[in-house]
Amino acid sequence: MAFIEEPTGEFKHFTIKYGTLAEQMAEGFGTELKYINLSRTETKEGFQTLKTEIRENFQGLRAETNEGFETLRTEMKDEFESLRNEIKEDMNKSFQSMATKRDAISKNLARAIRILQEEFTRTRTELTRAVDNLARLVEAPMGRALRLFKLSSHI
Repeated sequence: MAFIEEPTGEFKHFTIKYGTLAEQMAEGFGTELKYINLSRTETKEGFQTLKTEIRENFQGLRAETNEGFETLRTEMKDEFESLRNEIKEDMNKSFQSMATKRDAISKNLARAIRILQEEFTRTRTELTRAVDNLARLVEAPMGRALRLFKLSSHI
């Protein structure tokens, strides 16, 4: 058992309150160990809490990211589908317009070919008639001249 000593004043920064210096220091170290253990326990608990919060936040962020990507995928799919439909409609309109123009050109070409065929036929008929008339004109005087020639050679 320790006995209480009177402070000697030889220590500048602390005063021995009871017992010997060794007992006072042992009790101080013991108290310090208790505080260190308490602080260590609180630190471990703090790190464990921080670890749990980080894990939960990370899982929450992962879920939000997955939802965001799913939403983005859906929106992009819808946008591409809409764009594809617009392009398809534009192409159909363009093809319809081209078909209408092609039909009009075909009708005009068919009409032009018919007109040319009629003109060729008419021209051929007129040329045939003109040649026939020329042949008759040439034959008529020639025929008379030949007949005269034949007659004169018989005489």
